[in-house]
Amino acid sequence: MPDMPLQTHLFRRGATYYFRAKVPVDLQAYMGKVEVKFSLKTRDPAEARSLARQASADFDRSCARLREQILSRQFKGEPRLLDDATIQEICALWRHQALDGDEATRMAGEFNDELDEHHAQRLETRDGLRETLRRNDLAAVEPALQTFLFLNGIEVHGDAAQQRKLRYRFLQTITEVHDQQLARDAGEVVWTPETPVQPTSPLVAGPNSPNPHQRPHTAKGLGFEEAFSVRISSKVTADFGERDRCSHWLRTGVVFLS
Repeated sequence: MPDMPLQTHLFRRGATYYFRAKVPVDLQAYMGKVEVKFSLKTRDPAEARSLARQASADFDRSCARLREQILSRQFKGEPRLLDDATIQEICALWRHQALDGDEATRMAGEFNDELDEHHAQRLETRDGLRETLRRNDLAAVEPALQTFLFLNGIEVHGDAAQQRKLRYRFLQTITEVHDQQLARDAGEVVWTPETPVQPTSPLVAGPNSPNPHQRPHTAKGLGFEEAFSVRISSKVTADFGERDRCSHWLRTGVVFLS
């Protein structure tokens, strides 16, 4: 008796079934991929169909949630004053989102069959990050920084010295967090820090600001997969020609399925 045709989003490689779905065009720039694909970890066709239906529903909810988050972050409030406290908060938010997303991926066991491959990618990325830091190539990190700020609804104003300091601290943080992910690859315990929720720096006073010293909560932000996209939309990065160069070594640090 011939095999029954597989349902949408379900395919088989060898004896194992996989889930695969195209990312909606409007979300590809934010998710950094054109499709989602992962093993359902079963060889039973009936179980695979059930798991695929659940995965499809979860994927649809994830897309809807991401659209809502993107829209909410496009309505920005007053710009933040770029001082040392704000720089620290931005870097802390990246650290939380990066390690939180990485931890969620590990807990889900999505890459258990590809650990060596992803570890090799991380090692390559580490070399690129350290070389970028050694050369103080701050332009390379600018696209990732601006996209991260945009997706978290953060707008900052500061002088050239503070802008440069932000880029440098951000690059340091990315490099350090990547080493922490490598430590997790080696089986070491690396705890995910709590999300920073209370800013310590004032807003920039503006004509429409009823209270220039009001301190709103820092947004929790998107998960790391969503917070950093490789194929950043042109409207966000129109002024940043270095995005392709920086995206390669940052992308391999994300290690999500393409």
